[in-house]
Amino acid sequence: MLIRSGLILAVGILLGRLLGFFRETLIASQFGVSGLADVAILTLTLPDLFMNVLLGGAVSIVLVPEFVRLKDAGSAWLHFRISIISALVCLVLAVVVTILSRPIALMLAPGVSAQTLSQIALGISWSAWLMPLIACATVTTTWLQALGRFSVSAFSTLLYNIVLVLVLAFALSPTQPIASLAIGMLVAGVLRCFWLWWDTRRFINAERAESVVVASLLRRYGMALVASSSLFLLPLIGRAMASQTGEGGIAIFNYASKLVELPLAVAITLIANVMFATLAHTIQQQPKTWSVMFGQGQRLVILIAWLITLPAFCFSLPLVKIAFGWGKITEFHLQQIATVWQWGLLSLVFQGVVSLNTVALAAHRNTRALVSSSLLGLCSYSAGCYLLLPLYGLSGLMAALLLAYIIMLIEQWRVLVTQHQLQLSQVINKSFVYALMLMLLITIPMWFLGSFFSLNTVAAVMAAIVHTLLLLGALYMVQPEVRAMAKPLLRMREA
Repeated sequence: MLIRSGLILAVGILLGRLLGFFRETLIASQFGVSGLADVAILTLTLPDLFMNVLLGGAVSIVLVPEFVRLKDAGSAWLHFRISIISALVCLVLAVVVTILSRPIALMLAPGVSAQTLSQIALGISWSAWLMPLIACATVTTTWLQALGRFSVSAFSTLLYNIVLVLVLAFALSPTQPIASLAIGMLVAGVLRCFWLWWDTRRFINAERAESVVVASLLRRYGMALVASSSLFLLPLIGRAMASQTGEGGIAIFNYASKLVELPLAVAITLIANVMFATLAHTIQQQPKTWSVMFGQGQRLVILIAWLITLPAFCFSLPLVKIAFGWGKITEFHLQQIATVWQWGLLSLVFQGVVSLNTVALAAHRNTRALVSSSLLGLCSYSAGCYLLLPLYGLSGLMAALLLAYIIMLIEQWRVLVTQHQLQLSQVINKSFVYALMLMLLITIPMWFLGSFFSLNTVAAVMAAIVHTLLLLGALYMVQPEVRAMAKPLLRMREA
């Protein structure tokens, strides 16, 4: 059941993220690296970022264990009430954001020109009305995934991105491109909500869940909000700092970030998403066995992240040319994106491990530890950006991200070991270390080939494919360990 759910979620996320990445390439083709590209990117991303800060992580941390405990009918009642409250709160927030759109634009992009700032404010005032729709979609997706209903929620992002791609490709107004883009976002948001709600129609008259303690939920939400919002503020801080490098700086940083986020969401944090509800159930029913499942998941996350990072790092420039080397982006800007992306790739393993650690702490309802690790990450990232941006430019922002996730990982491991009896030997063993070392040895000669093939995109892509196959061969040498990762997950889910 877990494997089937994981495959459904993987396919949905893969298609949705690939189409979302294609959306970014359309933006790059239409606007290049310019002030208008900065405007389009902020218009597209700000509603999601605002909702992620207020709802995204906090809703999952608080509600997934509660939904698992209440099961179908009781969780349905809680879902509908929280959806209504969230939508109303975000509707008021949309009014406030619209009124304060120019000060918000100045805060988010302090380094752009006055004309670009006005356009950003216009985009914010339009796209802010998407926030109530995102709030409803977020709560519904969390509820469906907590109950193991992955099929509809997995493809909701795909539907949203299909509409936006169609708008960018065929319906972008030549005179008012930002306004038409924002209208397309609203249409996509409405369709996504109806898609999700159709799967919940049989629960409309669900009975009240008497065992829900609202005050307790609100208290835990407050702590979870601090924890999750700290992480979701990182891209806001990064884009604001990137604007200090001049117009187009936000675009370059965003394009590189999307190249990092694509494999992170499709292949790495997917494991954490699938395991969350199962971990919460295991901790509630069989608290002594959760660490075995968690250790298997950690090894899987690290191996997949390693498998993605090494070829992408060696052949970054040719891969960037494939993604963005068409339209209005110049060769110079492609090189900048590739360099920034390389620094971002270094954080991929740490982001994956932190995502699974976060799920484990949330399943234990240890929001205090989530708050401390997130605040440490936020503070270290802010300080790192301030120190490294003048020295290394946009690459310094990615280096600061790497530093922040390393610090968060150390703090999370400390809590898991001291408070929840996790042993590092349950994550790291000899065959696992051997696999990582073998993959690294294979990568050393491929690094030199990456420099040699940098001017020939076709040859570089072929070399990257060979590199990936060689790494998969190294993993095949530890095939018993890989199988050992899957079996406990399946047994836990079937139990």
